Formats: sequence, structure tokens, C-alpha cells
Amino acid sequence: MSVNGKTQIKWVINELLDSPELKANASGAHTLDESVSWTDGTASATDVVDLVWSDQNTVTASATNTIDLGTGGGLTDMFGTSIVPFVEVVGIFVKNVSTTAGDILHIGPHSSNGLTGPWVAAGDLDSVYPGGVWCAWNSTGWTVTDGSVDTVRIIETGGANTVTYKIVIIGRSA
Repeated sequence: MSVNGKTQIKWVINELLDSPELKANASGAHTLDESVSWTDGTASATDVVDLVWSDQNTVTASATNTIDLGTGGGLTDMFGTSIVPFVEVVGIFVKNVSTTAGDILHIGPHSSNGLTGPWVAAGDLDSVYPGGVWCAWNSTGWTVTDGSVDTVRIIETGGANTVTYKIVIIGRSA
């Protein structure tokens, strides 16, 4: 099955310049518009991918979900077919579906066998607040080493609720 697509992140913040000094009600925009298109393939080259894995899952109060990107992960595609292990990860996207204050998720490498590519060190974690999105992208990819550098964890930090999240991981199998 071939994979191709486009990732786009776009923010447009309009600021109304309506101070008493200006009296013009002019507006200005602050924008960030980034898009990356990729093609199907396994070559370790910029913007080439052949694996996409996604899931909507929950993590219970004060618990950790571990995602194994290697042979032991048991990951399946959207049709329920086992996918080959990741050799490189190009992008990770996480959406915290909760809208409840305090339902903060942490994402980062597992302390054992953690994929550190998007983070500086194995103990690093990023927060994904309710309704928030976290993403990391590296067009050339972060290396996954089966059995030693292949796990990502999602941690529920609020301690009271089960939190739903969506995750998409994009990468290469060779």
C-alpha cells in the first residue's frame, strides 16, 4: 500500500489595531503557514515515507500508555493489518481530546528503550493540554532501533480522569 500526503500547520491571528491613538481600526495579521508534502518510499531521504500509524486511545488516571514502534509493538494499520516496524520516524502528532481543565497529557520517550529523536534526552516530556495539539516533524527522520530506541509514552498527569487522545506517527520501514 502506498502512502502520500501533505501535512499543514496554519495559524492566522488577526489583531485589531483600535487603540485611541490609532483611531483607524486597522488590522494586522500574525501568520505561520507551514506545509510539507511527502511521497511514498523507504529511502532515507527528505519527505519520503511508507508507514502511517494512527490511533484514538485512552490513558487512565495516573497511568502510562507505551507505544512500541519496533517488532514487539503489535501495531496495525487502519484496516487491522499488522504493519512492519518503523526504522525511522518522520512525524508525531498528538491531540488531547479532553476539554476538562487539569487533564494534561505528557508525551516523551519511555525511560527504557525510548525514542529520543524529538526530545533532547530520555527523561524529557512535553505537555499536551486539554484541547491542545503537540507535533514534531523531521523530514529526514529520527532513527528507531528495534529493542533499544523504539518506545514513546503517553502519561495522564491529572490523576483523576481517563483522558482520550488521538495520535498519528509517520515514518519509514527501511
